[in-house]
Amino acid sequence: MGVRTNLLSPYAVSVAARVGAQVNSFVLIMVASRALSLSDFGSYAIAWAFSVVFTTLVYTGVYHVFLRAKDRAQVADTIFWIQVVTGLIGGATMVSVGVIASGFESHLTSFCLFGLAPIPLIASYGAWNEAQLVRQGRIRTTSLTILTTEFIGLVAAVLMFQNGYGVEALIVARFATTLSMAALSTWFVRRRPHFHFDLSVAKTSLHDAWPLWGSSSLGMSSYYAADFILAAFLNPTAVGIYRAGARVANTAADVVLQPLGTISWARFARLEA
Repeated sequence: MGVRTNLLSPYAVSVAARVGAQVNSFVLIMVASRALSLSDFGSYAIAWAFSVVFTTLVYTGVYHVFLRAKDRAQVADTIFWIQVVTGLIGGATMVSVGVIASGFESHLTSFCLFGLAPIPLIASYGAWNEAQLVRQGRIRTTSLTILTTEFIGLVAAVLMFQNGYGVEALIVARFATTLSMAALSTWFVRRRPHFHFDLSVAKTSLHDAWPLWGSSSLGMSSYYAADFILAAFLNPTAVGIYRAGARVANTAADVVLQPLGTISWARFARLEA
């Protein structure tokens, strides 16, 4: 009974789900390496780096303020619209960078940036739902939902590659993952946002969110700095080589630290509720 309890603990399930998600990522990279040149993969990696940075801002800042809020009902709708605006700003920035990249004859990179630009906005809905699941301590549900959506993305990519598509397959995979996350998390939460925005709540939330956004931005800038530098001074091929190798190197830490972070914030939310 004790072994079963340990195996079904939130942390064990989170780690298992994270390992599964990483396996999905490895398989996707292996499939992509057979279907794409390093230059094509590098163009996608540059755009994906921008997408991850802005999606991370959706999953931090006011996201964590929401986790710690004492009155969920009072702040929920305002937090949602702040996350939507954050996603819109991220998408608009990616479109702007894509326009600039097209001026340097980086047409495939521009295409990937334009294609992935809606991801931060779509992710804002899933992030809002996930914050509510974490507040409720439903770590297993959150982790298994993430694993399921990553698998859906993998299946979408494989099907696209089999039909002769290139980087379009990776872009469609991210849309499949993000949209399915929004749909599944909505099913579990069973709550919809309303057209309500409280300026006082927004002011307080943003005041508390800026340090968290700053910390996340520094972390993401450090993580993807090499991608951006290689893209600026070399070419997409160099980015493709670096990102494929770095993906392997960062897996072990991600498997352990990501579940710990989610569980820690869930406990903070319950303590401050």
